[in-house]
Amino acid sequence: MAGVRKPRAQRTAQSRALFERGKKRMPGGVSSPVRSFASVGGEPFFVKKGRGAWLIDVDGNRYVDYVMSYGPLVFGHAPKGVMSAVRKALPRGTSYGAPTKGEVELAERVAKAFPRWRRSGSSPPGRRPRCRPSASPARRRGATSS
Repeated sequence: MAGVRKPRAQRTAQSRALFERGKKRMPGGVSSPVRSFASVGGEPFFVKKGRGAWLIDVDGNRYVDYVMSYGPLVFGHAPKGVMSAVRKALPRGTSYGAPTKGEVELAERVAKAFPRWRRSGSSPPGRRPRCRPSASPARRRGATSS
């Protein structure tokens, strides 16, 4: 019958099977407590791929990805420009755990794009650097607004 949607359990059988397998090897059945659904109830879906703003699970269901990997996917999943840059970078390695020329160049590009933001001072070990808008030229000269 057209327009009748199957119950969720039938639409997510492969995700359910993966979840059961995962529970045998990982606490909560997944690699992160955030993804376990334990705090909200239900069972997680298992992603097969992402494209643009969409996720497709192993059962073929599509979801709008409102999370976008908690921020880093500002361009969505697998955009052509990012994919091209990744292919170009892969022969150099994927992660070093040490400083690179590229991170300095990126910081310079960000600073140029947002000139009023600056790094403020040093941060204690284990803490992220604090960033804040720098004072406008008028505020640095001691001018006040009226």
